[in-house]
Amino acid sequence: YLTECYDELGTQYKVPIYCLSYPINIVKEENGRDSPAEFSEPVDGGNEIFLKLRVSSTMSDIKLPVYSKDTVGQCKKKLQVSLLHISKSKRVLENKCVEACCQRWFYSGKLLGDKVPIEECNIQSGYVVQVIVNSEHFNHDNSTSIAPAS
Repeated sequence: YLTECYDELGTQYKVPIYCLSYPINIVKEENGRDSPAEFSEPVDGGNEIFLKLRVSSTMSDIKLPVYSKDTVGQCKKKLQVSLLHISKSKRVLENKCVEACCQRWFYSGKLLGDKVPIEECNIQSGYVVQVIVNSEHFNHDNSTSIAPAS
């Protein structure tokens, strides 16, 4: 069970199990999978743009193709998949947490919220978005915080 949540500043809060309820915003996708409505692709994705992301865990820059109407949360998922493909293609077997829940995106000194569309962030072409990857992550199975082995 999910027993934690984060506010817009990335502060973690433990939520008692009795406060949780069944989600009501689940929609059925065409392939039969259940998914939250906020992560469904928009009908009109807007213009395709490339974000230049500097990832703290690798200290490398990545150009990520996204749509202007994608939310920051959707872009985090795309980055997670992109980093997974990069690590597989380079045969790198690292235990680095790049899950969307472990990422915090900053642009122009401000934290970008997960529900904010990219077009509202006013990210100029060629400018860098800092992606801070939390080195500790939450183990959802055992409900404990785990630090990766050095």
